[in-house]
Amino acid sequence: LQHPPEAVHGLEGSQQDGTLGAAFLFDLSTGEQLAELRSAMTEAEDRFGASVAIGDGVALVAAPNENENARNAGRVYVFDLSNPGAPIEADRLQPSQIEHHAGFGTAMAIDGSTAAISEIGGGDSGRVHLYRLTDPTDPVRLAEIEPPVEGAFEQFGWSIDFDDRRLLIGAYGSAAMLYEVQFASDPIFRSTLAVPDPASIS
Repeated sequence: LQHPPEAVHGLEGSQQDGTLGAAFLFDLSTGEQLAELRSAMTEAEDRFGASVAIGDGVALVAAPNENENARNAGRVYVFDLSNPGAPIEADRLQPSQIEHHAGFGTAMAIDGSTAAISEIGGGDSGRVHLYRLTDPTDPVRLAEIEPPVEGAFEQFGWSIDFDDRRLLIGAYGSAAMLYEVQFASDPIFRSTLAVPDPASIS
């Protein structure tokens, strides 16, 4: 798997000091800043830049508190990096069911052309959405992943790691669930990685 030659770093917006937030694109070989990723649609309270992800020719920047359609519903901005020195905002993503306090974009990761984006307040206890990003101007919604046991976890999708078609989804203060994503439209649950009881750790 070839990794992108650029890195992206987010600087979260803050309602307290009025900053809108941004993400910054860097050349990994030189450390040079190539570009800033911003959107004219965001406000300070949206937390634009709170999470970011990068793939081959595409970057995602989340605003998990975006309020346009529902309070703190969240939105993810897709940037085309075909020209890394002049990125283009190509699309904006939201889940098919927009909910209050869903926090869409709290955590994100890209493996190949497949993106995983969490929605920690969606459904009963959170969910993760998979998209195909082959064309940044036309992302394709592939699947939604719910917790393997209903009601057993809180804020499913608090953290995400995605590499070599293995997707690890963490729940807040709890376990992590491992999925195999051979076919992104049909992810397969494989196992639960349980967190030890803090009382048992010396």
